[in-house]
Amino acid sequence: MKPLGIVSAATGTAMVVTGLVLHITPPVPITIFCAGLDALMLIAWIGWFTPDWVRAAADSYAERLLAACESL
Repeated sequence: MKPLGIVSAATGTAMVVTGLVLHITPPVPITIFCAGLDALMLIAWIGWFTPDWVRAAADSYAERLLAACESL
């Protein structure tokens, strides 16, 4: 999923920035917000979502799931 997330965020960022630069899209606050959000998601996909981060979340989920099974 990481490559798809990177491509998706990069495409969104490029489209909004291109629209702003070529004056296709007016620079209203929602457009600027979307450009910033796309750029933020691109940074998150590249730097934050790592195999170690996913593994920690998966281990935590597994522990809670097993604890719930014991109480049933």
